[in-house]
Amino acid sequence: MQKRAVISTGVNYEGKFKNKIYLNYPENKPIMRREGLVENFVVTIAASLILIVMGMIYFIVTLLIVKFSSALMGYSPDANWVVISAAIIVAGIMIGSAIKNV
Repeated sequence: MQKRAVISTGVNYEGKFKNKIYLNYPENKPIMRREGLVENFVVTIAASLILIVMGMIYFIVTLLIVKFSSALMGYSPDANWVVISAAIIVAGIMIGSAIKNV
C-alpha cells in the first residue's frame, strides 16, 4: 500500500485539521463506475426527450396564440406565416431566457 502525504490547512475549534489535501493519489483508482456511466447516459436521454416534448408543446401553444390573436384582429394569414411567426416568437423567448440566465 502506498503511503500518502497529507497537507492540512487550518485547525478547527476541536484542534482537528479542517482541510486535507492528499498527495500521491493512487493512479489506478477508477474515476467513474460503469453503472454510473450507464445511469448518467439514461438520465441524459430521458432529459433530452422531456425537453424535446416540452419544446413541442410550447411551440404548439404559441402557434395557437398567434392563430387566435390574428383571427381576433380580423386577419386570416396563410398557415406558413403563422408557423414562421410562432417560430420567431419562440426563438426570441428562448434566446432571451438564455441571456437572462447568464
